[in-house]
Amino acid sequence: MAKWGANDDFCGHLRRYERNELRDKLIAAGLTPVSILSYGVPIYNMMKPFYDRAIRKQVRQGPDQRARTEVSSGMWLFTGMKNVFYLLFNDLTMYPFYQLQRLFFRTDLGNGYFAVARFDS
Repeated sequence: MAKWGANDDFCGHLRRYERNELRDKLIAAGLTPVSILSYGVPIYNMMKPFYDRAIRKQVRQGPDQRARTEVSSGMWLFTGMKNVFYLLFNDLTMYPFYQLQRLFFRTDLGNGYFAVARFDS
C-alpha cells in the first residue's frame, strides 16, 4: 500500500499487498510460496512521479472504480501514443533495465511483486 498512486486509481485497483501479506495470502489459499520477486526497479521508480501527475486528471474525469477494474488490462493514459510507446519501450530497448532490475528482485523497492507458488496436493 505504500506504493499506492494515481495509476492504481486509474486501473481500478482495490489494494496493494506488501511482500509478507502476499505470502500470507498464498498460504491461506493453500499454496506454498516458492519466490516473491520485486519488479520495476529502476525504470518504473524514475517514471512513476511523472506518470502519476499526468494520470490524476484522467482519474477524476474517468469511469468509476468498478468500470476501471473491468477494463484495466487495456487502459492507456495516452491512447494516441501507443506506437511511440512501443518504439521507445520494447524488449530490445528495455533489455539493460531487465538485467539491472535483477539486482533488486529480493528487495521491496519495485513497483510490484511477481509471485511463484506451488500447490501441494
